[in-house]
Amino acid sequence: MVKDTPDGEGSNQCSIQRHKPGRPLAERVIVVTHSMGGLVSRALTEIHHCDKVLGVSHGVQPATGAPATYKRMRAGFEGVEQVILGRNAAEVVGILSQAPGGLELLPTADYNDGKPWLKVRERKGGKETLALPKNGDPYSEIYLSSAWYGLVPDRNLGLISPGGLDPCSYSKTDSQPRKKSKRSPRESLMDAIETVQDFHESIEKRYKAPTYAHYGAQGKRDTEKDIGGLFGTGLMAEKDRFSWGEVAWEGTGVHTLDPDKITITGDDGNGTLRTPEGFSLALSQPDCPGDGTVPVQSGAAPGNSGIELSFAHGHDGAGKEDKHFCYDHQGSYGDMHKRTLYATMYAIVKIAQRAQWHKREST
Repeated sequence: MVKDTPDGEGSNQCSIQRHKPGRPLAERVIVVTHSMGGLVSRALTEIHHCDKVLGVSHGVQPATGAPATYKRMRAGFEGVEQVILGRNAAEVVGILSQAPGGLELLPTADYNDGKPWLKVRERKGGKETLALPKNGDPYSEIYLSSAWYGLVPDRNLGLISPGGLDPCSYSKTDSQPRKKSKRSPRESLMDAIETVQDFHESIEKRYKAPTYAHYGAQGKRDTEKDIGGLFGTGLMAEKDRFSWGEVAWEGTGVHTLDPDKITITGDDGNGTLRTPEGFSLALSQPDCPGDGTVPVQSGAAPGNSGIELSFAHGHDGAGKEDKHFCYDHQGSYGDMHKRTLYATMYAIVKIAQRAQWHKREST
């Protein structure tokens, strides 16, 4: 059960209550996270003020979101994940548009220090005709925009509720969605994005003290140092761990068009659009170092917010194992070179050293 404590104000008590189990309770706990679990743990300590947390170790956290979430809402997932998580915009929008938890992975207002990350540009030469957000507000400029480049443009609104049912709406105080009659898909999306924005703002640059982090910062594989693949032969070896640090709609000749006046006549749901003039726009490929999902800008963000220490892996750094190709996002804790395990164990030891293991006896 979660008690209502708006923004955690007026109380330093943990707002999450549950029945006591029939066993001894820990005086303090150390939280170890993976990926979005980092956002959950920040809600635990920074919104709900759960003071039994002694410290936190984050792994591959999308601390300020990931532009890949936008890409997937417009074009589906990549690789084998698409079979389960969605092959195209229709499959992904139908689920994520009404799931604030999933939408929390969208880039925050302070992603990459607020620099634009959604572009419209010429395929050759990279001349940009649009760069968003312009005013540091991705929620209104991208996520709620009805324009063709929005997260769910008008032509995709039907994907929110493909069965024609009333979509769910959310509020700040609801832990469960509630049904509302005559609720439009756009209003439903607005409710979800409002919840996401509130959550982002509640944890922005906020971390439990002490906090440690590690993240992937790998670009291309250097085959001279690490050929990889099956038995080190290079067979089936991943070539890079690039992530979407930014997303761009690219096309040949699109610099002649006003991006705010482009009309879309075709959308294949896999990242290719067509205009009545015969132009084609396609989503760019990832080209930012990371772990294949979280770009380095987001993984490194906790290190710029005053945490104890942040480990960057796979970028040819000083660590003796950094000459090896880096781990992928999902399998980070299975890193064969044990970088994640070393970083996590270091964090646990340093946090544990702060514990007061024995209560002082009263005098």
